Amino acid sequence: MSQDEESSPRYLTHSEPIWRDQANYLLMAEIDGDLEQLWVRKITETTFMICCVPLFIYNVALGDIVEAVDNQVTRVVEPSGRYVLRVWLPEKDKALMNRIRVGVVQRGGFWEHSSDQLLGVDAPDAAVATEVRAWLEELQAEGLIEYETGWL
Repeated sequence: MSQDEESSPRYLTHSEPIWRDQANYLLMAEIDGDLEQLWVRKITETTFMICCVPLFIYNVALGDIVEAVDNQVTRVVEPSGRYVLRVWLPEKDKALMNRIRVGVVQRGGFWEHSSDQLLGVDAPDAAVATEVRAWLEELQAEGLIEYETGWL
């Protein structure tokens, strides 16, 4: 691998953002030298509403109003009150992934597909986040998944 390839950021994209129909712009957010492409709705020249579940960056959620400089997210201006969870399957397992998707929706959440092993989960409020999280903790205790919240 050349030095240029080592220093080039990877672009982490969203193929199916939850609020794609509301998005009209793309921003970037840096995460460990890579760039997560975020679907957003432009509000002003410097403020945008997040229209996807952030899959890699922390402390940003679907519906948050963020500030951006040079097309890079700099801070959250107005939190949406939504919660982000991320689910990782140690191995590709379509049946388990479908079970998780259905379980998230049954508990009032939404999901965004990232890969065969990574799922972003949006909970619209604390009650849904608590219920989804308790269920994910059970699955994690069984060794089926790993999960984390989107906040540091």
